[in-house]
Amino acid sequence: PSIGATPGPQRNRSLLPELTTETDC
Repeated sequence: PSIGATPGPQRNRSLLPELTTETDC
């Protein structure tokens, strides 16, 4: 999860949409 949260919200959702679905905000 750390790797996906580093680049940005869009990238994070792509890797862990089930863990960070509200990160798109």
